[in-house]
Amino acid sequence: AADGPWTWQHGGNAAQEEALLRRVEAHLRDRPDPQRPFFLAIRSYADIDRADLHMHLPTWRFQPPALPGRVISATDGLALLERLRDRARAPDAAEPGDDAPELYFVRAVRCWLGPAADRPSAEAPICRALHTHPDIEPVFVDEVANLGETATFSRYGHAARLTVGLYRRAADARRTPPRARSRRSR
Repeated sequence: AADGPWTWQHGGNAAQEEALLRRVEAHLRDRPDPQRPFFLAIRSYADIDRADLHMHLPTWRFQPPALPGRVISATDGLALLERLRDRARAPDAAEPGDDAPELYFVRAVRCWLGPAADRPSAEAPICRALHTHPDIEPVFVDEVANLGETATFSRYGHAARLTVGLYRRAADARRTPPRARSRRSR
């Protein structure tokens, strides 16, 4: 079975991820200050060491002129989070201004993408490191069915459900009213 940008039209986990990205895009447009810049970290080609995994992402949805964001790899997101944490611990640390970019992380279906034989139902370590980081909090979290790619070819492991969502740096949440919620979808 082929795995490419067209698979969202044919169902499976690609459709689940497309639905999540649409929800993320809607949230980012609906922020109290939609012109405020942000970083959007998501697992990408920079986070994997395999050439046979598909990590295409429509970055145009989150970057200018559509939105004032910059899409970065999950690895770069974690490094930025740690730099911000270290900076905040400095004795002369000042709170970032209201115009400082926010940092978001998308825990997408791609966080479970990998050869089923290697990781039967495990989340990619970089995704786990981000969503469990003490400076990260959920904006929204959903549980979706693991639909795989096709009935005979799955690189998403064997778990029946996958947890997906949007997370942000907690310090950014304190500067804007939180809208965290959770829901369970099919």
